[in-house]
Amino acid sequence: MKAVEFSRFGDPEVLELVDLPDPRPGPGQIRIAVRAAGINASDWTKRQGLLDQELPQTMGHEAAGIVDELGDGVTDAAVGDRVFGFSAVSGAQAELTVLSCYAPIPPSLGFAEAAAEPVDGPRHPRSRPADGHPGLHHREHRTADRPARLGISR
Repeated sequence: MKAVEFSRFGDPEVLELVDLPDPRPGPGQIRIAVRAAGINASDWTKRQGLLDQELPQTMGHEAAGIVDELGDGVTDAAVGDRVFGFSAVSGAQAELTVLSCYAPIPPSLGFAEAAAEPVDGPRHPRSRPADGHPGLHHREHRTADRPARLGISR
């Protein structure tokens, strides 16, 4: 698969499109065919070497797309579902990525809008209004078997 990666620190010119092995979802995770990936401050701080000194690094944590593979124990998503979420490891700016925290994309949101949601969603443990979408709220869900879940609800 194609992915965005950098092997030295610097400005955007250090970014390269590279071939990497397809990621595989672990227990409780899903893999998606990425249709949109979020970009936030952690991307440029990583690229400049301010967060993690390990090289090479892939880019992106937030993504939206179509589920194409399920990890063991996943019962709340199915192949073909439209979802958004984030991964604890980087790699969302790629053709495929594995999400560890995810939710269905509401019909009122496109892939690009949904990919931007996880940037704020996990930081707000209580429900709050979803900007630009009257009646929708961000919500972080916690259960005994899963530490955090994103959702958007009315």
